[in-house]
Amino acid sequence: MLSENGVFFVGEKKEVVSKKLPVFYNPVMKDNRDLSIKIINTLRKDLRIGLPLAGSGIRGLRIYKECSNVKEIALNDVRKDFKEDLIKSIEYNNFKKTFFEIHNTEANIFLHREKYFDYVDVDPFGSPNKFLDSSIQCLKNNGVLAVTATDTGALAGSFPKACMRKYWSKPLKNEFMHEFGLRILISKIQLVGAQHEKYLKPLVGYFKNHYYRVFFKLYSNRNKSEKVFEERAYYEEHGPIYTGKLGDIDFLKKIEKDEFVDLLKEEYSINTIGFCDLHKRAEKLKLKKLPKTSTLIEEIRNKGYEACRTHFNPHGIKTNMKEKDLNKLIQQLS
Repeated sequence: MLSENGVFFVGEKKEVVSKKLPVFYNPVMKDNRDLSIKIINTLRKDLRIGLPLAGSGIRGLRIYKECSNVKEIALNDVRKDFKEDLIKSIEYNNFKKTFFEIHNTEANIFLHREKYFDYVDVDPFGSPNKFLDSSIQCLKNNGVLAVTATDTGALAGSFPKACMRKYWSKPLKNEFMHEFGLRILISKIQLVGAQHEKYLKPLVGYFKNHYYRVFFKLYSNRNKSEKVFEERAYYEEHGPIYTGKLGDIDFLKKIEKDEFVDLLKEEYSINTIGFCDLHKRAEKLKLKKLPKTSTLIEEIRNKGYEACRTHFNPHGIKTNMKEKDLNKLIQQLS
């Protein structure tokens, strides 16, 4: 048995994670699950949750233990021994068996059969593409869809043809690639929703470690679904991408105290696309040294502009100050 946050489950921990593993468990994704738990805890009571790609089952087991507003969890995985292993985990933890629905089929079949979830979490190995249509269709109005994408090579520009094929957008391959990749992912998911007259509003969107992660609120509304076309644009020959805010600040305020969430709140409040990579900017300006990031942010704010760090890049600053004014300020402080 392995354990995470005091929950025990059948699984095997490997240094190199692969979809070929008999029980897919990735300890690096614990942060992903931690934030998911905090977000679920902000939602209404009596939730019915669908996990079409449950893997080891740890996400569902943790939801049972840590979320008091959930009434039922339906877990599915196509793996041969999934049911047997999950039942062992449930019994080992002394959890109530009737709380869990256990399914053992292909994810899309599960989603089409078990419709009307309040929350669906799509967490595949690689691209979420083939699960988007069915996961969107099975959500209730005002439900929440969580999507993970680990195919960063396509979304971040290493494989532009793959990105065009999978996400209908031409990516960037520079310091902005991960913000651009996240915006490409959001755009694709919204377009899939729009064809069913559903609008998917980003509640929380971010990049971390090796994956992109977005939580959406779903609205079954034809007029709202057409809004996605107003929120898409090209950047020179790249894109199109989603151009709106990557998350909802009011929603983030409901989440339990979290340092990463606090950073996202700051970022979302600055309605710009892209950021200033200080190391790249120093090269461009031919500077031998840079001011402290905290000092630069303070000075930008003193001049009446918005500024904060960005989670996309440890050397990045997001600000609405014009580039020429920012360059001048960096040179003055260096």
